[in-house]
Amino acid sequence: MKRMRLQWVQAYRQAPWRKQAQWMGLVLVGLISLVLVASIYLTVSGQTAAEYVRVTSMQRQIEQLEMSIADQQSQLADLTSSGRMEERAAALGYEQADPLETTYVSIPGYTGRTAQIDRVPVSLVEEDTPVLRPSYTESLWDVLFVELLQVDTQTGLQP
Repeated sequence: MKRMRLQWVQAYRQAPWRKQAQWMGLVLVGLISLVLVASIYLTVSGQTAAEYVRVTSMQRQIEQLEMSIADQQSQLADLTSSGRMEERAAALGYEQADPLETTYVSIPGYTGRTAQIDRVPVSLVEEDTPVLRPSYTESLWDVLFVELLQVDTQTGLQP
């Protein structure tokens, strides 16, 4: 029996070169997997870095535009300041009105300027529609009570 078992093991035992080939195959599969994972990692890292550079440049552009807008707003404020406006009015020949020399004329039937409202702010508009439907605000007892009242009125029973 022992001899038969030994012959059976020897018959199915692989040659040493086959074992080496299997090990080499496993090592190569591991290396290929490692190279694939590394290449995917490098690709994703490169794309991430490129997007970071793009976002950073866009943020710089946003900051430059905001600074330009702030500069233009300050220039506009300077141009429309009361001192500058007085200078421009004097250059055009306008003079400061003297309250003692000013004549006010009343016109019968003229009520003055009326305020014109283009639209009502959303916060001032009251909504008549409820937020929840009434069926969601009723309790089970309310529903049962209404149903019992309907049954009583249909049957003619008095409570």
